[in-house]
Amino acid sequence: MNVYAYGMSVWSTIHRIAGPLPRGDGYAEVAECWRVPAGEATNGAILLSAWGYQVRLEGALLGTATWGPLTAELGRWGIYTDGMGYDPHFEGFVDRVFSNGEGRAIFGSFERHGRRTEKCWGPPDEQAISAVSLALVDPYFRDDSEKAGRLCAKHGTPYVTLDCRHDSGLHTTASATVLSKQYRARQYPGVEDARLLSLYAGASSGLTVFTSGTRPVQFARAGRARATRDVPTVNARLTIGAGDTFRAGIAYGLLQGWSDERSVRFAIKAAAAVCVGGPVACAPPSLTELDGVNVSVD
Repeated sequence: MNVYAYGMSVWSTIHRIAGPLPRGDGYAEVAECWRVPAGEATNGAILLSAWGYQVRLEGALLGTATWGPLTAELGRWGIYTDGMGYDPHFEGFVDRVFSNGEGRAIFGSFERHGRRTEKCWGPPDEQAISAVSLALVDPYFRDDSEKAGRLCAKHGTPYVTLDCRHDSGLHTTASATVLSKQYRARQYPGVEDARLLSLYAGASSGLTVFTSGTRPVQFARAGRARATRDVPTVNARLTIGAGDTFRAGIAYGLLQGWSDERSVRFAIKAAAAVCVGGPVACAPPSLTELDGVNVSVD
């Protein structure tokens, strides 16, 4: 086993809307619809599997609405799901997404499930963490996510996380942290990116990366100057999964032993390809396909 992915697994229904997303009592035409596995850890697992790595996926509990379709689809990619827990009294994480390639609206029950008396996730697997070359750790499972980060640090397992605070243990010991524009705006309103990136980079020995949609990617490490990389303009079919793909690209770069610059460029290529191609689980871009994306990684 090469990679341990600990985090969110969702059975998602994704609708691509033709034209603008409606407001109020408006109407929109559905151009395409997919029912696919999704979630940050799940999309990362699918991509890294497609790029040649063996992946074990754990974290979110499977439920009555997700166990069958998720395990069947993930099995197609050779992803190990035998460690995922099942709760017969839980429907599982499901959502509906509406996107027109520019904006999106997501409907789910994640907050309600998170308030359940019983956890909707299982604990991280120390034995699995100790045996892999790299881990993906989602921040959503509270103390268990922090524990996953501590176990990675204990066993010297590099890990990539996302959207966590600069002073969290999860960021402090991560090999790389990817932070979205939405998360930064919500958690640090009014703080300029340059100042915030310096704050994050100074709190960790790992790589910190800020993504901002179609605006340039910014990245830094402690003691190094901030760097930026432009994002190509593409005719986006969907933007769902682009952030998950970017993180998977950074993880792939770490597995390959690439420089920060090369890892960021590859992650940009991969995210652009997913925006053009559609949901990750339907057709994850192959390494051969990514060679044709017009963003240099050399």
